[in-house]
Amino acid sequence: MPEIVKPNIQAALAQVQSVMQVPKNSYNAFGKYPYRTAEAILRSAKSPCKEHGVILTLSEEVQNIGERYYIVSTATATLIADPTQQMSSTTPIREVEQRAGTDAAQLTGGAVSYARKYALCGLLAIDDGQADPDVTNKHIRDAAPAAEQTPHGAKICTECGKPITDMREGDWSRSADWVAAKSTSIYGKALCGNCFKARRQAEKAQEK
Repeated sequence: MPEIVKPNIQAALAQVQSVMQVPKNSYNAFGKYPYRTAEAILRSAKSPCKEHGVILTLSEEVQNIGERYYIVSTATATLIADPTQQMSSTTPIREVEQRAGTDAAQLTGGAVSYARKYALCGLLAIDDGQADPDVTNKHIRDAAPAAEQTPHGAKICTECGKPITDMREGDWSRSADWVAAKSTSIYGKALCGNCFKARRQAEKAQEK
């Protein structure tokens, strides 16, 4: 009598991982890099998961650590033939305190999107992608107010109150008008070079 091979979640998940194809079809125009989203990973995973008898589920919880809140996302693969067999990957992402032109629901949604993507990447053995721009919505950019100006016509940074000047780093330079327009298009308000860089550095730190 041939040996009966029992279903195994590790083997099934390994099969899913071996055929996963998740190209980085989204593009961050500011950072000039492609990235993939959690939604793209889920779309790519549905067919191989169905073929190999695996179901993917996602869940989130909020944890308070010190004075900050973290969104903890867990991606779980369950063997349909034996639901007691599961494998999970968990990722915590710190929720940012505030972002210009963004309400609390959007802040949480952005953190959930990051956390889900990295939890799925861990479970499905996908290399890390780049940031999800869930909190840089077009309607925020379109509703951006005009920047205030000094009596001499210089635009004012809406965060520190200082005039927006040209931005220079080594051989690289951008005009004050470019700095104001670029920050407004991304954050919904005009920022000086220092505040603009601080925002970008904070975002990059969160992506890691």
